[in-house]
Amino acid sequence: MKKFIYKGVSVISTDFKELGAKGAEFITNDEPMQYYVSTNLIIRESL
Repeated sequence: MKKFIYKGVSVISTDFKELGAKGAEFITNDEPMQYYVSTNLIIRESL
């Protein structure tokens, strides 16, 4: 297993700060919301 994940595993990640801000905005406003939070692909040596 170490052989394959030694230099990291590629991941898809989101901006959690932005996600939290939009979640708080959704709770404080009484309106429906549809919003796409940006995501990033972090390619590491596992691929």
